[in-house]
Amino acid sequence: MSIVVSARHRWPERAGFCIHRPVGLPTYTLLHFFTPMQLRVGDRLCTTRPGACIIYDLNSPQWFTSSEPVLHDWMHLSAEAQPLMARLGVPLDTLLYPADCAFFTAGVREIELEQLAARPLGGELTDAAAAMLLIRLVRAVQTPESAEPVSAAQRAMLTGFRAALLGRLDEPWTVARMAAEVHLSPSRFSALWRALFSVSPMNDLILARIDAAKNALTGSACSVARLAEQLGYANVTHFSRQFRQYTGVSPRAFARALLHST
Repeated sequence: MSIVVSARHRWPERAGFCIHRPVGLPTYTLLHFFTPMQLRVGDRLCTTRPGACIIYDLNSPQWFTSSEPVLHDWMHLSAEAQPLMARLGVPLDTLLYPADCAFFTAGVREIELEQLAARPLGGELTDAAAAMLLIRLVRAVQTPESAEPVSAAQRAMLTGFRAALLGRLDEPWTVARMAAEVHLSPSRFSALWRALFSVSPMNDLILARIDAAKNALTGSACSVARLAEQLGYANVTHFSRQFRQYTGVSPRAFARALLHST
């Protein structure tokens, strides 16, 4: 049986809508509000900004209302979700403001549509989607407050540059050169990159090169030396050492293991 009891995305309610559950529900209640709300958290009465989220614990009192028309995502998870909640460290009965809640709406929408379709393995898919949503929420709220803010324009610019970068792995990239291509200082570029992609620019590049090497070793007879050259390494020794560092084996051992597994 799925841990997801019910879910609705971008669900509207009239102005004056009010939920008052003094003893809560026997389910976890996940809420994401597009509109300002008045909401009780413990003994505090809060007026929220758009984008507020809260996950009420099992049997926690719930009270929220708005004098304006309400638009929100909501989902109920059964008590069987408790081990998942504990393992992920999901904050309960806490007002949260993730920087970007698009993942919340997208996840609830996928779950809602899957439940309505009632297709084979639907419960497994909705459970996986719920777990992914919770992981993303935990990540979003655990981002340090000192993280560099990224504007919509910077997000679009860096996302576009990253896509171009991944198509030019053979070039001799440095952080300074990356930063110059998008007209930023190296320190500012690195801070924005880490805030947006949760990885440093150079580590992102290395991981992309290692993934490309794995794919090449899987699908071709390209020599290790030629592969190192194609991926922008100055010499095969550096490539092999880095490949081993990130995979635990040398490129040749990786290729042999693939050959023996076919």
